[in-house]
Order: sequence, then structure tokens, then C-alpha cells
Amino acid sequence: MSDISIPGVSGSYNTQKLISDLMEAERIPLERMESEVQDIRERRGVWQEINRSTSSFLDSAKQLFGFDSPFRSRTAVSSSDAVLTATASRSAIRGEQNVLVRQTATADRFLSKPLNRDYRPPAGDYQFNVGEREVRIPFSGGNLQDLANQINKKGRDIVSARVINDTSSTQVILIESQETGRQNRLQFSGDAKDFGLEAGIIREIKQEAVDFTLKQENLSAISRSLSETGYSLQNEVLSASPGAEIAVDAARPFSAGAPLVLEYQARRIPVGEDYTAPQPPPGPQIGKPGDISYEGITIENEPSQSAMPPWEAPETPKEVDTGEVLYLGKGSKARALPEVEEGAEFQTYRVELKNYQGKIESLSILNRNTNHQVDIKNLRVYDPSATGDYSPVKPLDTAGDAIIEVDGVEIRRSSNTIEDAVPGVTLNINQPSDRPVNLEVKPDTETIKDSIITFVGYYNRLQADLTVLTRRNETVLEDISYQSDEELQKARDRLGMFQGNPTLNRLKTSLQRIMMNPYPTDKGRDLSLLAHIGISTNATGTTGTLDTGRLRGYLEIDEPSLDSSIESNLTAVQQLFGNDTDGDKVIDNGVAYTVEQQLRPYTRSGGILAMRTQNLNNEIKDTRSEIADYKRHLEDYEQELKVKYGKMEGALNSMQENSKAIENLNNKE
Repeated sequence: MSDISIPGVSGSYNTQKLISDLMEAERIPLERMESEVQDIRERRGVWQEINRSTSSFLDSAKQLFGFDSPFRSRTAVSSSDAVLTATASRSAIRGEQNVLVRQTATADRFLSKPLNRDYRPPAGDYQFNVGEREVRIPFSGGNLQDLANQINKKGRDIVSARVINDTSSTQVILIESQETGRQNRLQFSGDAKDFGLEAGIIREIKQEAVDFTLKQENLSAISRSLSETGYSLQNEVLSASPGAEIAVDAARPFSAGAPLVLEYQARRIPVGEDYTAPQPPPGPQIGKPGDISYEGITIENEPSQSAMPPWEAPETPKEVDTGEVLYLGKGSKARALPEVEEGAEFQTYRVELKNYQGKIESLSILNRNTNHQVDIKNLRVYDPSATGDYSPVKPLDTAGDAIIEVDGVEIRRSSNTIEDAVPGVTLNINQPSDRPVNLEVKPDTETIKDSIITFVGYYNRLQADLTVLTRRNETVLEDISYQSDEELQKARDRLGMFQGNPTLNRLKTSLQRIMMNPYPTDKGRDLSLLAHIGISTNATGTTGTLDTGRLRGYLEIDEPSLDSSIESNLTAVQQLFGNDTDGDKVIDNGVAYTVEQQLRPYTRSGGILAMRTQNLNNEIKDTRSEIADYKRHLEDYEQELKVKYGKMEGALNSMQENSKAIENLNNKE
């Protein structure tokens, strides 16, 4: 639109500017409503943050007495993490065990002979078996590294391979089983067997396992006949009484040495009674002496006397208590085997025969003990590296079970992770040890302490948020030392936003009261307050200037006091946070329980805080509806102004044209 010029009136009017000015004035209510929406959004955001802070505090409280309470957590502490570590579940029983790691579980690891760098394995269908699992690896040809790559690609979690350049001109291939345990032997089949023989990884077995079956016909005498030897053989268990000497003959003589292993189970148990020293002999029995009577008078002879030689007690027989009772071989060439430990349970002994050279024909029992019987069973000599008809040429490791003793009881498992040896505890075996490792299952005090600190931290955070929102004095910001500059500025902007709000003031006061109140525990008045475990508004004992933070209810933690309370009064500390006072197995008292009861109406679905947020959502919705209506009004109003001023401009233009026509007629006259 152009400027409007009225004849006889000086100046002109810009209709577009007039409309714009009128619309700007008309938009003032819209801007006010949009500002109101922004203000409601900000208040809604604050209530949502209060809800989150309250919910976090509530969750930390429930953590201290609910199903997942850290007071039920257990930790397993090993006296030697290098030997074994352990993790304890919540069902683990408090106590200590001695764990002796005799052997770790191992997997087969076979090395080839040195092969030329240009060596090419034959193509074919390579088959590997580990225990009952099988994998087939097709190999179309290539060099040794190509074969290793194919094994690693197709071997999954069963078998893997690695090529090592052992010299400048040769290489070796290492093939490894991925499963530990004696039953998980690595075997080569199909073209893999041919390759294994060619590459010097495996070879045919030339010596079979030696039979040491415990049968009567396999027993022989040593220094005296079997009939004079105290022994028994029942259910393939040979029992040798004190003083017994007996030999178990092998089915055939064999040459000792690597890689053969002698394995057997044996025990040494007490029998008979302890020695009782004999008493002095009573001496000869002498009858009553005679007498004579005359006219009522009786005269008795003096008793007879017999002089006894002095008593000399016999020398106490020497007691023998030794575990050296088993020998490899018989007679003068017999060599001692490991000592048999005393105990009612059979222990498994595994002796590598690499240190026992020569021909072996029997195993001897020489029980020199005076009060111990020796039992032995399950005798065998075998090649532990053998798999089927083949054995590895260079086994770096041979598949074997983990062998441990828990409080003297032997346990064998195929894995170094053992979950069922100690109830609720998972053992992780790292290496063998000559000495038992002490394993203690105890409450997880670090988790308990961290949960309590988290609980106090969320309480202080919520109290700080409530104080900022309900107070206008900027000094309250000085007590919040943990906030960043950005968070501090945000708090400053919200200072006193809900001053006088009864909901927040009531929540703040009730939480302060809960944290200060006493609660029943087994320790009575000695441990009934948070202050008794080092949690209070002045836990650190600082004196001097007034600390406004303490006046506002912020809590401090004296960690040494908290540590001491958890260590010495764990049950009472647990009861302080959550306690079953009526014996119905349901928590009904305690700091954390009371906090949960107080906060539940605020945080639950449809609760106090949720309703506050919902009301603000409704306000936003209503205001947005009003804004939409008003925007339509502005559009209509602007259109109305444009029409009105358009008509006025048209009329003025017509008047100007008529005025010009009149002027032209006057000029012609």
C-alpha cells in the first residue's frame, strides 16, 4: 500500500505502517501468553528434577533394606590371588576354608616339528575332535599360515592354530584345544591325522597302558609269605595292616620314564588302641599260717614272707607313624613314592615317571606303621598325552583336570572356574601351590559402606535442591560446595522460585526429622542414631565458627567411625536402616524404611510430584490452545485491517483523481 495523501490536509499516511503498528499492539497478549508457557515449562522442569532427585534418594533407601540390600552381599577374600581368586554370591555362607590347588585345568597344545618356510600342507578335509565335539575344516591348499587361518576361521571355540617362525628358515605350527579338562582331549581325524603325522605333531603309540589290576593273582610276597602278611582285598581295594609287606605285580614289565604317569588313590587311617604300659606282677600267693588252741586260747603263727626282686618295667615299644609306605619296584631297587597323607578320605596321587628310570615290574607296600592301615585302589600307568592310537610328539600342555582340596577333600573339575566346590562361591584357579590358600567368605563391607555413603549423598543433594527453591537468601548457595559453576548459576536462577511452597517445606522438614530420629536395634541406645555410626550434622567434630550448612540439615560422614561400626556391629547397623521388629520377616522400621514410607506418596505414579507435573502440563496445554485461538484472531484482525485500509485507500485515490480533474478544468478557463 502507498502512502495516503488527503487534499487540503498536509502530509500523507503509510497504511502498511499503520497496520503493522496496530498488529504489534494487538500481539502483546500473545507474547504474554507465550512467556507464560515458557515460565510454566521452567517450573515443570524444576518439579521433574525434584521428582528425579526424590526418586534417586528413595531408590538408595530401598537399596539398604530391600531384596538387594548390600547387607546380604558377600565377598570372598583369598590369601593369595596369584593362586586363586573367588567371587561370592548372596547365598554364600560366612566362614573360612583352606583350599590347596594341586593342579590347574589345562588344554591340549601340540607343536609340530620344524618345517621349511616353503612347506605346503596337503589340501583336504581336516577333522578335529575335542571331547565329544567335532569340527570339520575344508582346506583347498596353500601355505602353513593359510591352514592356520582356515582353522581359526572355522574352528570356532573348539580348536585354534598359530604359526611361529622358530628359525630364519623354518617354522612350526601350534594347534590348541579351546577346552580344558581331561575328557576334552584333542584328536586328529581324516586328513588332519595325515597332516599331523607328516608335520611331526602326532605319532603312533608304541607302548600301551600298563595294567595294575588289584586281583589276588597279581599279589606277591616280599620278605615273608602272603599267608603271614596282614592284608585284605575287597572290591578292588587293597588294605595293608600295620607291619604288612606286599607287592602288586604289573601285568607286564615296563620301562619307566617320560611321558608315563603312575596314578593311584591311597589313604592312611588309624587302627587299634594306644599302647598301655604293663603293671608290676602281684607276686606269689601265700596261704594263711597255722595256729594252735589250748583251753580256749588260740595262738597264730606269724605270716610267711617271700622276698620279691625289684620291678623293672619293659621298654616302651617304639611307635612308627610314617607316610612313606609305597614304593615303585620291589626289593633293594625299590624307590619311594610320595608319602600317603593320614585321613579317612582317599587322595589321588599322580606321579610322573620321568624321574624313575629302568624296568618296573611291581609296586610295593611296606607298612612300617604301628597304628595305621594303608589302603590303595585304582592303580594304573598311562601316557596322559595319548589320544586314541596316537600321542603328541611335542605337547606343550596336556589336557588335564583342575585338582584342588577344600578342607582336605579332593575335588576334580574340567575347568579352572569351579562353581560347586564351596556353596555360593565361584573359584577361579590361577596356578598350583604347595601350601593351602585361606579363603574367607564375609560380608561385603565396601559395598555396604558405598551404599550408605550414596544414601547420605542423595539426601544432601535433595535437601540442597529444596533449600534453594524455598529460600531467597543467596547465602544458601555457599553451602553447596560440590556444584560446578554452571550448576551454581542454575541454582542462583532458581533461588526462591517456590518460596513458601507448603509441599516442599513439609518434605524438607520431615526428611530432616527422619534422619535425626532414633531407631531400635539389638544394641539399644548404644546404636540407635545415625550419629552413632559417624553420620550427623557435625560428624567430623569441627568447632569454631557457625556452620550454616549444619543448621540446614546437611549430613557429614566420619568414615573411620562408619568403618568401625560396620566391622564390629554389622547386624545393628543393618537394623538401623531396616529392621523387622515384630518377627514376621517383613521390615517395618529403620531410617531407610521410614524414608521409603515418607517418599512413596511423592514419587509413585499419580503421586504428589506427578500430579504437580500433570497440572503444569494441563496449564501448558490450555495456554497453547489459547495461543492458537489468539493467533487465528490475529490473522483475522490483520486481514480485516488490510481490507478496511484498502477500501479507504481506494476512496482517497478516487478523491485525488477528481481533485486533479477539477484543477485541470480551472486551468483551462
